[in-house]
Amino acid sequence: MKTYIIAGGNVDYDFAKKYLSDNMCAEDVCIAVDAGIKVCEKLQIEPSYIIGDFDSLSQSERDMMDVIYGTYNDTEIITLNPVKDDTDTEAALKLAFQKTEGEIYILGATGKRLDHTYGNIELLRQADSHGRDVFIIDTYNRIRMLRNGSCKITKKKQFGKYVSIFPVGGSCHHVTVTGMYYNLEDATLEGGNTLGVSNEIVDREAEISVGDGTLLVIESRD
Repeated sequence: MKTYIIAGGNVDYDFAKKYLSDNMCAEDVCIAVDAGIKVCEKLQIEPSYIIGDFDSLSQSERDMMDVIYGTYNDTEIITLNPVKDDTDTEAALKLAFQKTEGEIYILGATGKRLDHTYGNIELLRQADSHGRDVFIIDTYNRIRMLRNGSCKITKKKQFGKYVSIFPVGGSCHHVTVTGMYYNLEDATLEGGNTLGVSNEIVDREAEISVGDGTLLVIESRD
């Protein structure tokens, strides 16, 4: 089982349609976040949950949502108070931790608002404490955080041509990178520079590991 969170940020419909068609299975769970319900409707995806304060929807759109999903479908609608500490996307992520299992993929988490994008990237920190793999996906990037552990990326299944790593929340120690053009062995990444930008996989499989600290891992394409 996988969980797909469709948030209210920028979503390229053509990309989302192909990505979800290629990866989403019948047993997977979809959570629509606020205006993310409009993406689900356009892609003809019936979410298991709709969550948000719905300040991004017009009153007519909210009424239609209540009629369609509150009356004729099994979708659970969770209405949040607009005065709250968590964003709608964070509330959706917490819901996924509580109600689902397996990997979590968040679409619509990036866009014009850099503060929202950065806040959503910060949410990836929660993956470790819940023992889950959480990814942010958009047309050009697949983003994850790696804390005191390792991940493997096969060249055949990599998201894009480039792989970049950045230390988050302080230095990262015992960082090892293999299978890439620029490898590292038991290195320390201090941050404040561009050392980890735009690496490339050259072997069949690359592996990134960090013994102490948190790495932001970004697979990108132009």
